[in-house]
This record gives sequence, C-alpha cells and structure tokens, in this order.
Amino acid sequence: CSGGGQYIVGMMDFVNAYIEAKMEQQEYNCEIVRENCYCNDDTDDEVCEQQCYNDAGLDYCVEVEYDDDTVEEFDLEEYLECKELEVNNNKNNNYQYYIGPKCSRDGSSINLGVFTDENCMFATNDGIFEKYNYVDSLPYSSESIIGDECISCLDLNDANDDGGQVELTELCQEMYEQSGKCEQD
Repeated sequence: CSGGGQYIVGMMDFVNAYIEAKMEQQEYNCEIVRENCYCNDDTDDEVCEQQCYNDAGLDYCVEVEYDDDTVEEFDLEEYLECKELEVNNNKNNNYQYYIGPKCSRDGSSINLGVFTDENCMFATNDGIFEKYNYVDSLPYSSESIIGDECISCLDLNDANDDGGQVELTELCQEMYEQSGKCEQD
C-alpha cells in the first residue's frame, strides 16, 4: 500500500484479526443488500433475496444447507488455531496430525499446512490431508488465507452513526496496538 504504515505483528494475531474483519465486512455487505432488496409480492422472499445477493456478486451471503450425505464446506475458522486433523478412515496407523496456519515457502502468503505436533511447529506433507480425508487437497494449502489487496483503516460503516466523522477500523486499531514499531514525533 502506498503511503500506508508497516508494522511487525505476530502471524496468529494478524490472521485472527484479518479473518474477523473480513467476516464483519461480509456480514455488513450482506445486510446492506438484504435491506435494499426489493421484489414483487408474488416472488418467494428467499429466492428474491438470493437473486439480490447474486446480482451484487455476494455468493457468500447465501447459506447452504447440507443433508447427511453431503460433505460439509470446509470451515477455515476451525483451523486458525492449531487443530487435530479428524481422519475419516482407519488408515492413519495411530498417527496424529494437526492443521494450522503457516508461512508459505517464499514468505509472501499465509497458508494452511499439516503438522506432526499439537503446536503446529513441525510441518509434514500436505498430502496427508488428502490421504486420510478423500478430498482433492487441503483448502488454503496453495491459496493464501490473507488477500493481497490493501485494507483501508477508515471505518466507513460507522461514518453515518458518528455524524460523518470517520474512525479507524477495529482491525487497524488492534494491529497497531499489538505491533512492534519504531515511531518518531
């Protein structure tokens, strides 16, 4: 980001704050579309609302219901802290594996990885996930958890509530408070 600050902060602190801020922004976006979604009286409200979300490009607003035979969507939030890998078969030979965030090899992104210890310090082959869970690949093992777009620190969501006065987002406030910094007056 040009003109933005750069600070040092722990990876887990940043990942948790980033995901929380992203989810809050998504909830806000869904709420705005829902409040401004108008349909004919003869249209099913759920169908209409889904169409409004689709028109706005907000597919994450539509809740998917799963039946017992369907594989549920991967819940990233469960794995932001080191968590034991639940194995769907008996081929693991009593080894325990864990999933958690890690820096990519080139240090430019944060991905999920498979680890051999409960503190997610010792990474192992990500293929372990596929081997024991019959899934294509571990989500976010190659795609970064963190987007590469600049994040504005201006909280535009509350601008109307405070008489037009703009405040800092919670993400930026938290990261600034927790960061290592060297500032001059």
